[in-house]
Amino acid sequence: MVRRRELAVKSVWDYLQLSEAFQLHGVKLSKVPRVWQYITSCLLDHPERLALLERPCFDGMLDEEFRQLQIPKKAVEILNREFVLSTSLVLEEQRSVSGTQSHKKLLIRMQDGSEVESVLIHMMSHQNPLEDYYTICVSSQVGCRMKCSFCATGMLGLQADLTAGEIAEQIYHAWRAGVQPRNLVFMGMGEPLDNYEQVKGALETICSFAGFKIAPGRISLSTVGVIHRIPQVAVDLPKIRLALSLHAPNQKLREEIIPSAKGDRYLERLMESIDKYIEISGNMVMIEYIVLGGVNDSKAIAEELGRLLDGKQVFVNLIPYNPTVAGERFDFEAPSSESLTSMQNILSQFQDHLGRRLRVTIRKSTVAGRDIDAACGQLALVSKQKNSKEPRSLIDIEDIVQSESVKKSSIPIVRNQRRLSKLLLIHTFAPGCCLLSVC
Repeated sequence: MVRRRELAVKSVWDYLQLSEAFQLHGVKLSKVPRVWQYITSCLLDHPERLALLERPCFDGMLDEEFRQLQIPKKAVEILNREFVLSTSLVLEEQRSVSGTQSHKKLLIRMQDGSEVESVLIHMMSHQNPLEDYYTICVSSQVGCRMKCSFCATGMLGLQADLTAGEIAEQIYHAWRAGVQPRNLVFMGMGEPLDNYEQVKGALETICSFAGFKIAPGRISLSTVGVIHRIPQVAVDLPKIRLALSLHAPNQKLREEIIPSAKGDRYLERLMESIDKYIEISGNMVMIEYIVLGGVNDSKAIAEELGRLLDGKQVFVNLIPYNPTVAGERFDFEAPSSESLTSMQNILSQFQDHLGRRLRVTIRKSTVAGRDIDAACGQLALVSKQKNSKEPRSLIDIEDIVQSESVKKSSIPIVRNQRRLSKLLLIHTFAPGCCLLSVC
């Protein structure tokens, strides 16, 4: 059972709480984005004003620029009484330099002591290798209930759901660190569809042009398979991209890798929900597949996976397992390059929904950030101070998937205790979870 969190203050970035408070006191909901507009303008153009916005001094907003936004004094009174600019704080920022790219990992503590990590990934554009930008990988929960056998986060169990404000504040902290992410992936700690309402609320702030200005088409939700939520994503968040962490083509093997994936016709019902999502949204779905040497990488399994996906509007992303202490519990090993190439070749013989060869890529970027425990499979709440020796140019797989999208429609506008052993704090993740632990 998820512990009940007693939170003393609310985040100004929490659309659900801020809109509720405004409605309760007769303030129009249209004033919510205007509050964000003023604060983000301070972040971008007037950072010296931010000190004036710390609780209980939202009165510092009463300058000429603020008055031009026509936000009533009652709104400021509500902000002073109930909200703060940030309910969380960055305990530590680490940097990893890989060639010309600089990655950052932020250790963030919530007001009740819970901790999560966000990673800022320096990327090169798929369309233009001379263009660079950042993708942020965020967490939606503290811990996870999905119990993936290769993931130490699952060993912690689900400890807490993050609020919409706490999720959005991870982008706020990125801005404060000097980075405006272009892309966002929900591939950090937790299963985002298991905390659906808060994730959806956070997206109101994240996608708002007055908020953090990340286009819905540049956001990916990764799920291990919360079946009843998947079609709902297509209805509620039609421009957000979906990634399914599959990892196996049959029920028996998938249960071994993901013990929570049990139930009558579970895999069959999961694929039916993916078909429904595609039917409603028209979007391509990324199939994330962590390749475990000697477990799910044989030619027979690749052929079975191809038959499962044949004719579907999907894109396959094979990610080699990055060995960690957590995976040693099951003697998991990295696949050979030969088995990866073999899987790619076999899968490419099958077709997508348009009769083209199924698109299959092998994720090459799983080592970036290794020196700060931010590489794929290495998220840990421990510090490392050393420089990377592994220059690598990263191309964002999410950009490739975006180019495959067929139809777009509009979006509605742990405690990770340090006394735990290192084993519990070294995370291994699913494919697509490039920097944080989710399945």
